[in-house]
Amino acid sequence: RSRQVWAAVQPQSGTSSLIRYPDAPTRSYCLENCRLIKILPLFYLAACHTMRNALTNPYKAMVVIPTYNAAAFLDRTLASVAASIAHHCQRTGTVPDHFLTVIVDDLSSDHTIAVAEAWRDRLRLMILNNDVRRGTSFSRNYGAAAAEAEVLFFLDHDDEFLPSHLHVCLQGLAQRPEAAYVRTGVELTVPVDPAWLPVIASHLPITLGVRQDCHALLGGFNEDPAVRVLRCEDVLYANLLKGFFRGLRTDAVTARHYHMPGNALDNQLERFQHPPGVVPPTPMKPEEIEARQQVETSHRQQATRIGRRFTTLLRTMKSIPKAADRP
Repeated sequence: RSRQVWAAVQPQSGTSSLIRYPDAPTRSYCLENCRLIKILPLFYLAACHTMRNALTNPYKAMVVIPTYNAAAFLDRTLASVAASIAHHCQRTGTVPDHFLTVIVDDLSSDHTIAVAEAWRDRLRLMILNNDVRRGTSFSRNYGAAAAEAEVLFFLDHDDEFLPSHLHVCLQGLAQRPEAAYVRTGVELTVPVDPAWLPVIASHLPITLGVRQDCHALLGGFNEDPAVRVLRCEDVLYANLLKGFFRGLRTDAVTARHYHMPGNALDNQLERFQHPPGVVPPTPMKPEEIEARQQVETSHRQQATRIGRRFTTLLRTMKSIPKAADRP
């Protein structure tokens, strides 16, 4: 029996700010301070048993890496993927070919593709190219739909998985089939107030392992162009995931997030280096205020589409004869 301790994360109908990181919660936040949508476990079971059974010989897991001018970082990133795959295979006896790494390049002007190609003899690799610059959300969704896998992992081109990442997530999902996703802890390359760490980890895709069928039901990351202005695709996706599915959370640190000039961590670093509530969020620029209304509208529309998918799925499940009723 595994010694890994899992905390159940129930679906939340009252999610936090769509755009900004919320103030840090107490340690019991995910267990006690959420409103449970009781019908959702039925939705998840319907999705789990219907959609996954339709897959034919899927990969065990797929790691999706969106890239743009990532030649300086990509070797380090891919080495971390290879180490994490090797660790899981060593622990479980799984064959490395059951893991697919998908790189989606957003028209890089450097030698990102050449760096990726050099890894073909060390990873089962698929390299895709966007026809025009489309942004991170599109690249992640494009990569996630490129093949069939049981579990999806997302990794930014300048971040790393620690060796235990894939194993911890896959172990959790195997032990708890009712869970749609696993969230782990994160290591940051700059110091922040400890109260912020669980908040940051709960919104980073690199700490996530999510079942592919659940990602598909959500419709993936929001591709609205206004989202690129606010750089809030990670927060939006995390809110949808928490709002519609049950998940698991562990404090095990399995990913490393780098501070880079201009990234989301850099933009809110002063706030994160003080206790929650001390430093207010950075005031929005005029173009961000304009984009916010569009983002909130598209986010609500996406949530509505998800609800319709669930309704259709539930009707389909009701129309399937129960085993006892079959001739």
